Amino acid sequence: MESASAVAGQPPCAPAPEPERPPLPRDASISNDPGAWDAETNPHGCLDPAWLADDPQGVSSKAYEVLKRFSRGAPAALANGFTHICVAVLKDGKCCNQRFRLPIHKIASAKRPKDDPIYVTSNAQKHIAQKHPDTAYAQESAARSKVKQQKAEMVMHHVGQLRAAEAEGTSKLKQSQLCAGLTWEQKCMAAQALHYIYSKRQIHKSELKTKHFKYMIRVAAQLPAGAKVPIITDTGLQQFRQGEFDSLFTFIRVLIELKVIEAKGNVFSMLVHDGGTLTNKRTYLAIGLQFVAPGFEKNIIVCIGMVRIVDSTNTNMAAVVEKVIEERLGKKARDILARSRQDRKALGVASELDLDRDACMMHDNDKLAASACGDLVRSKNKKPVNAFPEGQQLLDIAHKGAVHFSYGNRADELKAIGKANNVRSRAAHTALGRPQPACLCADQFMPIHSAPCCVTYARRARRRLPSSSPWTSTRLALPPGTRSSTRSSA
Repeated sequence: MESASAVAGQPPCAPAPEPERPPLPRDASISNDPGAWDAETNPHGCLDPAWLADDPQGVSSKAYEVLKRFSRGAPAALANGFTHICVAVLKDGKCCNQRFRLPIHKIASAKRPKDDPIYVTSNAQKHIAQKHPDTAYAQESAARSKVKQQKAEMVMHHVGQLRAAEAEGTSKLKQSQLCAGLTWEQKCMAAQALHYIYSKRQIHKSELKTKHFKYMIRVAAQLPAGAKVPIITDTGLQQFRQGEFDSLFTFIRVLIELKVIEAKGNVFSMLVHDGGTLTNKRTYLAIGLQFVAPGFEKNIIVCIGMVRIVDSTNTNMAAVVEKVIEERLGKKARDILARSRQDRKALGVASELDLDRDACMMHDNDKLAASACGDLVRSKNKKPVNAFPEGQQLLDIAHKGAVHFSYGNRADELKAIGKANNVRSRAAHTALGRPQPACLCADQFMPIHSAPCCVTYARRARRRLPSSSPWTSTRLALPPGTRSSTRSSA
């Protein structure tokens, strides 16, 4: 009996043709050619649809347009322990093929089939939003984040006005009007954000989630035990922090506009900037602006940016300054900057901006002193030129001494010893019939405070006397316990 394939005019051993798959959209980056992807020669090639599983049933997210789960038929070289892959198309036409190991959401997957679980896609969604901004999910996520950011800025703005009204002692009616549109949860989270931002000590974000912090808020708000306490999340903290930053620069831009009107088109501010390398070996440029407030009420110094830089040339740093000023203040640098003050090494930045350049004397003095004691060591061909290990050793001893006397009442005891030695030293001078030398450190605390300070001052005063004076030939009597000097009188 002939097979159906033989009847159709095909040889009996030929495999049956595969059914045609529907064409896939462009943003899926999937090809019907299974040989398009290769682990070594073409890692960004397109994938075979048979290697990818269907989207989770009942889950509507635009992230799954470019985020696909591996099926059981995926090659081992491709899956290799990964669960998902990004199939978005890059600008050069290649596929992203970024793979992810995503954990299963146990609570959401409890009542679902085992072969169709729900995964925690936070890392993949962050990748899509950052690396593929043209996708539908990235645009939707950006719009949603913008709305949340505007709401956070509004909350921080109203809370700031409320705090200012409370400080000025305004009426309760006006205070209630300022926060009429805010819920108690929003005010509570804004207060936590302000505590995190303006605390004198660096606070870790995890401290806001401890049971002790929650208990403090519950007691302050007089909530019953077991009541839900609104604790700000990491994402919310970032949004409220950015909202406080945006609210601050809203007021700064208003001041700049008023100052432009008051200056009648003349430049009025001074640029202050300095670069430095942090402990993580990354270089940042701190940018500040100094100007007199409208109405000549006070001098304002505000930091407008802390920007990471890769190129430290004068041209690049000048471009960074211009960009930050235009983004943060909405003005061109040439329209508001009159002069610049910076480290002597960065004078070229002022020249690039066409400003009156002024070197910071504080930097000069600091570098001279740091070089003199060995803190600032210059090198040539990676070999130190002006190393001073003896000075570093002396500074280390002085630092340890300062640390020692910073505990308990040691500093007060040291000051009392110094005063007692000073009294004995004056008594010795009185017994010899000499005038009592004024002690430079008798009435004020110094790190090293003892009788030899007074004795040294007396010796210097004696050297200024004429050689015929009887005081110059008399040996100075030192207080008990003070080491005697072997130097001859002048």
